[in-house]
Amino acid sequence: MVAVLAVAVGVLGMGLWLPSHQTKRRLEEITARLRSSTASKAFDPAMVADLPQPARRFLLHAIRPGAPLARFVDLRGTAKMKPAPDKDFFELIWDETLTPGLGLVWRAKTTKAPPLTINDHYLHDDAAVRVAVLGLVPVANDTGPDVVRSSKGRVAAEALWCPSALLDRPDVRWETVDEERFRLRQSIEGEEVAMVLAVDAQGRVTELRMERFGNVGKDGAGLYPYGFAVEEERRFGDFTIASRVRGGWWYGSERFVPENASSFVVTDAAFDGRR
Repeated sequence: MVAVLAVAVGVLGMGLWLPSHQTKRRLEEITARLRSSTASKAFDPAMVADLPQPARRFLLHAIRPGAPLARFVDLRGTAKMKPAPDKDFFELIWDETLTPGLGLVWRAKTTKAPPLTINDHYLHDDAAVRVAVLGLVPVANDTGPDVVRSSKGRVAAEALWCPSALLDRPDVRWETVDEERFRLRQSIEGEEVAMVLAVDAQGRVTELRMERFGNVGKDGAGLYPYGFAVEEERRFGDFTIASRVRGGWWYGSERFVPENASSFVVTDAAFDGRR
C-alpha cells in the first residue's frame, strides 16, 4: 500500500483509464460475495480445547461464549502511512469487508491533499490495488500474479480481525511455538500462508510476524518480514479485537524504522452484519 501511494504521487495523471463506476460496481459485487456466508454455529470453549495453549488464550479472550461464529466482518477506521521514508505521512479514512480465507475489499481516501482514493481487493486469485484522484482520475492500477500473492498474505494477516472465522475450518492449522506464541497456517486458494502471533497471559495479541510476499521498493518481489505491534484492543459486540496497530514491511528486522511505521485504528466493527 505504501508503494502504491508513492506511485500515485509520482505519476499523477499517468495511470490507466478505469471508469470509476465500473470499479464501484466490481467492488460491490465482490463485497456481496464476501458477505454471502454467515455463522452456522455458536462458539463453545470446548472447540479450542485441543489447540496450543497460547491459541486457546487468544480465542477465549477474543470470542464471547455462545457468540455466533461470524464468517465476515465490516470494519471502519483511520490510518497514517508514508509513501516513502523521506515523505510526510498520509492520513486516511477507510472501510473494509473481510472474510478470512476468502478475500477482502478495502476502500480508503486521504483526508488532505492530494485527494486520493484507494481501492484494494482480493477474491479467488483476482486482486488489484487502484489509486485515483478524487475517485475519478486513475493514477495507479496494480494487478497481476505478484499482487495476487501479496494480497493472500494480507487476507491471512487480517484474519486477526475476525477470529471466529478461523474456527471449524479444515484449511487452518495451529502450532505451538512457545508458551507465549503460536503459529497459524492458513490455506488461501491452495497457497499456505503462515504467521506467528504473540499472546500475553490474558490472551491479548501483542504482535504478529510473518514472511509476506511483496514488491518492496528497490528490493523487488519476494518474501520479506512483515507484521505489526498491537497497541490497543477494543470490544465490539461479542468480539474483542486489535483496535490500534503499528508496523508494516520489515517489521521485526534491522531494516524496520519505527518512526516511519504505518498505523491503523479500527473505530467500528460489525460481524456478519451484527454489532
